[in-house]
Amino acid sequence: MIGRGRRGLFLAVGAAVAFGFGIELLQAPIPWRSFAWSDAAVNAIGAVVGLVAVVAVNAIGAIVATAERRPR
Repeated sequence: MIGRGRRGLFLAVGAAVAFGFGIELLQAPIPWRSFAWSDAAVNAIGAVVGLVAVVAVNAIGAIVATAERRPR
């Protein structure tokens, strides 16, 4: 199991980038498909955007949890 910490997030992003690049490599020998660096880059950007979204949601959740624990 990868885990839920910072290391796990970066491993998940690395796996997503590697998967996207691998799919591009598999398309290269298929005559009606082609390898495109731009597609690989867009896949990597999507993985990073996903990482940012997860970090943002976790940060917002932590802020809300902290605010709910404060005495009024």
